[in-house]
Amino acid sequence: MKKIIIIISSLFACVGLFSFVHFLNSPVRDVTSKAEMIQTDEIKMEYVPTKNQLLKSIGDSVDFLGIYEVTEINFNDTPHIILTKEDDNELSFEIKVTDPKEQSFSIPAIKFSPQNIHVSDTFGIAKKNDRYFAYKNNVSLEGEPYNTR
Repeated sequence: MKKIIIIISSLFACVGLFSFVHFLNSPVRDVTSKAEMIQTDEIKMEYVPTKNQLLKSIGDSVDFLGIYEVTEINFNDTPHIILTKEDDNELSFEIKVTDPKEQSFSIPAIKFSPQNIHVSDTFGIAKKNDRYFAYKNNVSLEGEPYNTR
């Protein structure tokens, strides 16, 4: 009986050791090197893309209008948002209120617009064929990745 237990234990130990060695020596698959992301206008990004990501997503011939600051959000009769550039150039867009209590909304006219926007938030606006797109800066002034809350 002891011989059988020793043989079975040895067999399990050998199988475990073989599996461990095989795991350590197996090649690592590179899943990112050949992946190609193709996006159409119908695909909605879950985040605000950077300027470079936006160029890859919608192609060339994009007019980058610059960085705009949210200066007014109006939830009253005609809900709208006003974005202002440093040179006092203003853009106004209608907003779709998704939750009046939380004052959450979306901007249907701006594709990839940031979520949970507050007054004084900033993000970039680009235009292509009378369609607006939002983007964020690649890097902020302090060298940290730029976030839009």
